[in-house]
Amino acid sequence: MTKKYVYKILVAGQGGVGKTTLLTRIVTGKFVQNTAMTIGVEFHLLNLALGNENEKVNTVIQLWDFGGQERFRFMLDSYVAGARGALLLYDMTRLRTLDGLDEWVNIVRTHDKNLPILFVGTKLDRVEDITVSDDYAKEFLEPLNMFDHMKISSKDGTGVEQAFKKITRKVLEINGVYVPPEAEVEPQDLEKMLGNEPSTIPTPVSEPSTIPTPVSEPPTIPTPVSEPSTIPTPVSEPPTIPTPVSEPPTFPTPVSEPLTIPTPVSEPPTIPAPISEPPIIPAPDSETTPVEETEEKKKPKKDPEEDLYSYFTKSSS
Repeated sequence: MTKKYVYKILVAGQGGVGKTTLLTRIVTGKFVQNTAMTIGVEFHLLNLALGNENEKVNTVIQLWDFGGQERFRFMLDSYVAGARGALLLYDMTRLRTLDGLDEWVNIVRTHDKNLPILFVGTKLDRVEDITVSDDYAKEFLEPLNMFDHMKISSKDGTGVEQAFKKITRKVLEINGVYVPPEAEVEPQDLEKMLGNEPSTIPTPVSEPSTIPTPVSEPPTIPTPVSEPSTIPTPVSEPPTIPTPVSEPPTFPTPVSEPLTIPTPVSEPPTIPAPISEPPIIPAPDSETTPVEETEEKKKPKKDPEEDLYSYFTKSSS
C-alpha cells in the first residue's frame, strides 16, 4: 500500500488576486473567469504526486482559500492552525495588491513563525496589462522571509501545477521526507512552466512592424476584479445547522379521578336523659301512727304477774 502524506496549505492574498480561480484550475482543470467573492474560507482537496516514473511520493493537499476582503480577516486566525505551508498571491496587473503583504504574512504565521511561503504573481497571460516587474516583486522575498517567487496564469495553466509542487516539495523536505527529482524538462519548456519567460512588458522598437500584435485571439479587455459584479454568495462558511424548533413539552393530562367526598359519620342523636326528679314522699299525716308505736303494737304485752314472778325468783337466787 502506497503511503500518502497529508498536509494543509493556505492560499492567501488580497481580494481579486485570483485565489479562487487558481484553486478551481488546479482541482478541476477548468478556468472560471467570474467567481463569487469568497466569504471567510473555502476548502479543497488535491491529490498530488511528486517524483518521476520510477519513484514517486503521493500527497493529499488540503487547500484553504482565505477570503481577501478585510472585513473577513477577523475570522482567519482560527483557520491557520495546523498549516504546513502557504501561497501568498498578488496581481501582476495591479500594483496596489502588494500593499499589506506583511499583514498577510503575520496571519498565515500565527501559529508557526517559520511557515514556508511561496510568493506567486497571477494573471501572467495579460501581458499588456502587467505593471509589476519581477525585480520589484522579488524585493519582498527577503524582508518577509519567503523562500521563492513564481508567476502563473490560471487562464492558460502556465505554472499552476508547478507552484503547488514547489510548495509541497518544500513542506516534505522540512518534514524530513525524501522527494525524488522530477523528470528532466527542456530548458525552454521549464521557463514557460515556471512563468519566467522574459516577455512580461513588451518594449517598443523603432520599427512599428515588430510590435507584437495578438492575432490568435482578440485583445482581452481587462475586467475589474477587485469588486466582483456578481452578488457575493456565501460558500465558504461551514454549513449552518438549523436550530431545531423546540416544541413546548407536552405534559400528560392528569386523569381526573372523581372526587370522593367522605360520607359524614352520622352519630346517633344524643337524647338528653330525662332528669329524674326524686319521688315525692308524702309527708306523714299527723294521724298516722309512728313506726315505733307500730312496733310496740306488734310486741305482745307481758303479763304483770309474770314480771313479778321473775323479779322474786332473781332476788332469792
